[in-house]
Amino acid sequence: MLCFYIPDINTPILLLSGSHSTSKTTTARKIKSLVDPAVVDVISVPSKEDDFAAALSNNYLVVFDNSDKINRKASDLLAIACTGGYTSKRMLYSDNNLVSISLKAKMIITGIGDIVSKPDLAERCNPIYLVTISDRKTEAMIWQEFNNIKPKLLGSIFNTIKTGLLYLNEFSHIENAPRMADFVQYGAAFTKAMGLDPQAFITEYSNGNAEIVQGCNSSDTLFALLLRFLGNRNGSWRGTARNLLYDLEQYAKSAGIAFDLPLSESSLSRKLNSERNALNSLGILFEKHKGSKREIILSMADSRPTPIPKRIKVEGSDLPFDEQFELDTKEF
Repeated sequence: MLCFYIPDINTPILLLSGSHSTSKTTTARKIKSLVDPAVVDVISVPSKEDDFAAALSNNYLVVFDNSDKINRKASDLLAIACTGGYTSKRMLYSDNNLVSISLKAKMIITGIGDIVSKPDLAERCNPIYLVTISDRKTEAMIWQEFNNIKPKLLGSIFNTIKTGLLYLNEFSHIENAPRMADFVQYGAAFTKAMGLDPQAFITEYSNGNAEIVQGCNSSDTLFALLLRFLGNRNGSWRGTARNLLYDLEQYAKSAGIAFDLPLSESSLSRKLNSERNALNSLGILFEKHKGSKREIILSMADSRPTPIPKRIKVEGSDLPFDEQFELDTKEF
């Protein structure tokens, strides 16, 4: 939450999910009250670009409440708004003039179950799973208690940010940093300012993000089919996009799996290429050769052969020949 106070960095969408009676909306409203107080504190995910742009332009922090499964169009708009960008539309229905709409904001989304279904949006989310509250209180009591401690909360928040900024340079380079690296840098600095372990924060965020991305990928029917298809072929496949489309169709038919594959080999190739990172997160390695055949190579990460040590003479070595080894990896 502290990174919501830093306007110049890209901050992942805070995804509050859980079953009924987990205080998702109330938690989101409390954060909104601390960061960007407003009379209208929560809204639903807009279906139109105009409404979406209006929500973002009138709020620093937007809370999309009780969201159901987010469709493809809304996912694209949310992903753009998370890191900042533009979308275009016609100024009037009667002309061809285009107007660019700026999309940029800090965001919270609440909902039940798997709200996010697109990997590109999932990579921009920070999932928090809330547990059921056993000791329920009235709405009036909850807000009275919160408002009583709100001044102290804000004081602690700003003191933590002030101290954390002093540690910022210590985390200017984080090895194997996940997406939203600026957020990770600031988050690690703020974690240290609170007297906690920065590495624990980095690991927790990375694992949570990877889990939600993998959940999206597993629910994608093409990815699910690829996992089964490769498992049936000892973890590897090689050929053209046309060959792959045909083989997938035949495998799906023989396995009794009914779903719509991409309509052409070119759309299948584009899909795999654009989702390369998502495939990697599932352990599927995707390579595309640019030769005359434009072959595609798919393999499971744990199915590649291990290079075999080959004993060769190493020039300048003082070791006996029997102890000289060098990996011959050319064919791999």
